[in-house]
Amino acid sequence: MNGYIIQKELTKMIKCILMIFVIFSSIDSAECNKAAEVKDYFGKWKVTEVKKYRGGLTEESDAKKFIGKFITVYKHEYVSVISTLKSPKYKINEVNVSIEEGIVPSALQRQVSTFYGYKIERKKILLFEIYDTSDGEESKYSHCEVLDNDTLLFSYDGWWIFTKRQSK
Repeated sequence: MNGYIIQKELTKMIKCILMIFVIFSSIDSAECNKAAEVKDYFGKWKVTEVKKYRGGLTEESDAKKFIGKFITVYKHEYVSVISTLKSPKYKINEVNVSIEEGIVPSALQRQVSTFYGYKIERKKILLFEIYDTSDGEESKYSHCEVLDNDTLLFSYDGWWIFTKRQSK
């Protein structure tokens, strides 16, 4: 009889532990799986700063002219500091930038700012990718890094272009 009671109590404890585990697992996964959506980055972004990070043909005086200009990201139009794209398509891509010593970074890892020494402590980077669909094909046009919900980092010809959200 004692064995039966012990088994019954153990069963209750295991069920209780499993319920606690399920509850905490769902909370954690809900937070972790809260994926960014493309529309989260629609709006008007003001260029607040430019910084040189590698070689390029754009002179400092020309790059500084971007400061104060706007980049607009909307469903049917993308306007950068240098061009306008009609009928864009956007995607969100998370890039793992945690690389072990001696491992050659992938092509995508070499396109993000950690490769050039900016905020190298990051393990992952959220990329907002812009695609041109004007000719019926989908070709990558540009991308930017999401530094936080109100800051995007674009790159252009050896310059980082920092932007702050102005409106949605």
